[in-house]
Amino acid sequence: MLGDLRRLGVVAVLVALALAGVRPAWAEKRVALVIGNAAYPTSPLANPVNDARAMAAKLKDVGFEVLLRENATKAQMEDAIGLFGEKLSADATGLMFYAGHGMQVNGRNYLVPVDARIASEQRVKLETVDAEVVLDQMAAAKARVSLVILDACRNNPFERRWRGGSSGLATMNAPEGTLVAYATAPGKVAADGEERNGLYTGELLKVLGEPGLPVEEVFKRVRVAVSRASNGGQTPWEASSLTGDLYFVPKGGAVAAPSPSPSSSPVPVDADAMTCEALKGSGSAGAFEEYLRQFPNGQCVPYVRVRLADLTPKPQSQPQPQQVAVTSPPPRRDFAVGEGVRDCDGCPEVVVVPAGNFMMGSDDEGPVRRVTIPRPFAVGKYEVTQAEYEAVMGNNPSAFKKPRNPVENVSWDDAREFIRKLNAKVSPVARASTGGDGPYRLLTESEWEYAARAGTTTDYWWGDEASHEHANYGEEECCGGTARGRDRWEGTSPVGSFPANAFGLHDMHGNVGEWVQDCWNDDYSGAPTDGSAWVTGDCNQRVLRGGSWYDVPWDLRSALRGGNDTGDRIVSIGFRLARTLP
Repeated sequence: MLGDLRRLGVVAVLVALALAGVRPAWAEKRVALVIGNAAYPTSPLANPVNDARAMAAKLKDVGFEVLLRENATKAQMEDAIGLFGEKLSADATGLMFYAGHGMQVNGRNYLVPVDARIASEQRVKLETVDAEVVLDQMAAAKARVSLVILDACRNNPFERRWRGGSSGLATMNAPEGTLVAYATAPGKVAADGEERNGLYTGELLKVLGEPGLPVEEVFKRVRVAVSRASNGGQTPWEASSLTGDLYFVPKGGAVAAPSPSPSSSPVPVDADAMTCEALKGSGSAGAFEEYLRQFPNGQCVPYVRVRLADLTPKPQSQPQPQQVAVTSPPPRRDFAVGEGVRDCDGCPEVVVVPAGNFMMGSDDEGPVRRVTIPRPFAVGKYEVTQAEYEAVMGNNPSAFKKPRNPVENVSWDDAREFIRKLNAKVSPVARASTGGDGPYRLLTESEWEYAARAGTTTDYWWGDEASHEHANYGEEECCGGTARGRDRWEGTSPVGSFPANAFGLHDMHGNVGEWVQDCWNDDYSGAPTDGSAWVTGDCNQRVLRGGSWYDVPWDLRSALRGGNDTGDRIVSIGFRLARTLP
């Protein structure tokens, strides 16, 4: 089955030595294929093209003839891989670098072209490029030294949970004399980076050209730098069976210049046309903006500008990234069920939810048990918006940038930091009235399901059938956003665009998945039944609820639960606040 496609934020580097004795690499012909895919119609990425360009320049500096392809379609990727194989010979060094989206199916890794339309698991092999094809080309050419570097990818929009799935890229079969290096431990998540390059690739670029470093030392230095930069959140991992020394640059530092080649053109002639065609019918402002950045003089620019204008709301007063003005009244103790509460100007509105009990779980998420919510609490009327997030944090990490849309691309750690800063803006009296660090927090998993059901026992608060009249979600079969009925968006939608449930809460199903407090556990065996958070288990992962604009109807059910690492930032994940009442 298709793996649990979390952000496949891993970089796999395979260095296959065809012979046990290796001549100095700088004395041989060097050929590199470099591909960077960023302009995906529903899920654009920030760094892959930058990574590819920087890597191409670095590889030219150390003696490689480079074939560079940007925003390549499936046909263009396959043509480039074929040309790459033809240029290799028995005494050559070959290197392939790929940055973009990637996924795993049945233990094989697939690279995602910009024109891929992955509507179901069965279409993955038809729409993508098998990474093993590159190794096959190198093996057929009998290249003396072969390297494949896969940065696939930092923030994966194809992230899905199929039954029997597993996270991360699979181990690729390679001949004896191989080094495999990952940007983080297998199954874990790697950072996309805050600058022009992804975290791992950025560190690799810094040391790749240093004279006299064996390849193992290159990756050791990268591992140390990445771990330090991520405060231990990301630790690259390697497995090596190398039998000889390999250097990108010899100790003397001299590198033979590559012979010029007309095939080293940066972009395929028809990349613009194919990317433009892939955008037709898209409703993603982020995809259009990425197209304009990659192809400022492209043939699709007039169409893209018109579509962006259609997707841009009329000018209105925008919140500025500044301190939230505190106008908190004295703390109250007479909150009424259903009442909206706002503690300060700029604070998100929360709605008071009554105490009660309910049957939590389902036949698929069990064991089902009765949970009691012992006292009223308040829940965000909406998911936290981009305007609200920016007003507190001073930045907006979202891919679908609209002030009234929910913030996304935020980790569990980011949500906690937002809450910490928001609580600091509430009056000391209000903080003291609820105890702890302040009144705001994430919901517990049981509070979330109780609030989502709002007294119902059906799959969704409106019934047992999914409905685009009630929620923003994706295709009937995985994967991707879709616009139908009231659901006019292929990405996130403005909060409050759909009816509220009986508790007055909007978008409990769909729009963005929502972080909650609880640590991940595979089922409810031993889970609390008093409404509190489950704080034992795998606390490096936290529970996600509600499904998103990208998900299939099954994933929107009130009972459905998933989990991601606390540092994951994904374009389908945001959060909602809870407020403790005095």
